[in-house]
Amino acid sequence: REWPYGDKELSNYGKEKVTSLVKQFAPLLTEEEVNAIPMQWLYFKLHVSKQRNTDPKVLYRDLLLQQPKNFRQFLPLIEIMLTFSMSTAIVERGFSHMNNVKDATRTMLGNKTLNNLLEVKINGPTLKDFKPEAAIIHWMDKGKGKRHVNGHKHF
Repeated sequence: REWPYGDKELSNYGKEKVTSLVKQFAPLLTEEEVNAIPMQWLYFKLHVSKQRNTDPKVLYRDLLLQQPKNFRQFLPLIEIMLTFSMSTAIVERGFSHMNNVKDATRTMLGNKTLNNLLEVKINGPTLKDFKPEAAIIHWMDKGKGKRHVNGHKHF
């Protein structure tokens, strides 16, 4: 959407950024890809500019499936860019949740327990939506030893 509409402006658009990306990800690319990407960037831009109204996810998916010959060596760079997250927000939220779960009073939590608690915290139901009955029955029936509630065995 940000790409220029004129052919001359489009031909110069993004050269430095693509060169920078190729340098950064060169260890993940073949020598053939590293050498071909700068030239194939132009073919890629022309192809994409003709499909400006297409959802980028659909466009990239189709390109990766079809593997057009005129920019086949450019496609691994697209795969890399679709794989790497451009934001660390989700990681930061995970650390924040971990700090809430493993606070000063729970310093001895093992990794497995911490992982299970974080799984519930991040992916579990909200407290409002949680229905504890099945978990309580499982805890009462399947726990190590027999559980006693109010001094009586659970039936």
